[in-house]
Amino acid sequence: DIDLVCLTEVNKDWRSVRQENTIWNGTMGWRRERRVQVSQNTTQITEKESVVGGTAMVGFDNTVFRITNQGCDTRKLGRWSHMSLTGKNDVITTFITCYCPVKGTSPGSVYAQHLLYMSNNISQYPDNIVCPRQLFGHDLRIFIEDKLNKQHQIVVSGDFNSCYEDLSNWMLELGLQDLIHEKHGQGPITYERSREDPIDCIFGSPSLKISKGGYLSFGRLQSDHRGIWIDIPHYSIYGFNPPPVLHPNARKLKKRDPRIVKKYLDLLHTVFLSMICTTEWTRYTQAQWDL
Repeated sequence: DIDLVCLTEVNKDWRSVRQENTIWNGTMGWRRERRVQVSQNTTQITEKESVVGGTAMVGFDNTVFRITNQGCDTRKLGRWSHMSLTGKNDVITTFITCYCPVKGTSPGSVYAQHLLYMSNNISQYPDNIVCPRQLFGHDLRIFIEDKLNKQHQIVVSGDFNSCYEDLSNWMLELGLQDLIHEKHGQGPITYERSREDPIDCIFGSPSLKISKGGYLSFGRLQSDHRGIWIDIPHYSIYGFNPPPVLHPNARKLKKRDPRIVKKYLDLLHTVFLSMICTTEWTRYTQAQWDL
């Protein structure tokens, strides 16, 4: 059973999509319970349904009742969605689904959208940031570090459009590791036009160990990307109540059994005699040295 679906590059402006065609209406019959979170670029006014970029997350069944916080990136650029699940003993795990824009100058591209935002909001980010990809990394790092400081476990997945080695090193600085790589080693390419490395990955806290994980074949989804999936044991996400520690009762002397009483007294007498003999021998030895 699938508990959480994470989608990147959804390419929809949900404000302009007819209700019957929205992700909320489309997933209504999938399971009895479901919760949806989307992100899209809302910094620009548009009347078109199709706007490149954006992410979405859909939680199902018991996962829905564990969600205590959800949202999207604060700049409203459609770069990531997030959901936080709370388990027993205050174990909180935050799932993040990202889309990092690929560098390009095509009008209407995600990169161009974010460049326009940056030109209109120069005072809203550090002076050394000149690229939407830099802004993505800067903001995502702040968001993840805030969750880590609150003792959250982290699972961050997405289409990062980055060199795998650089991306892995960047995630390691935050204490996150490629969960599938840790289980199975280096994965295949996840985009049909990639050369060698995957650009779609799932990173997580070291406390999270997957039991299964892998990659779908190209063509299984209506996309030029592979689907990637992991299976994390529920107790790692939702926590658990450890069983009480049972202390064995101390064995007591059965005073009503004369055989046991006699055996105990004989043993006690022997111990006392050995202690007396040892004491006397110590005194004798000391006296010899004194002479």
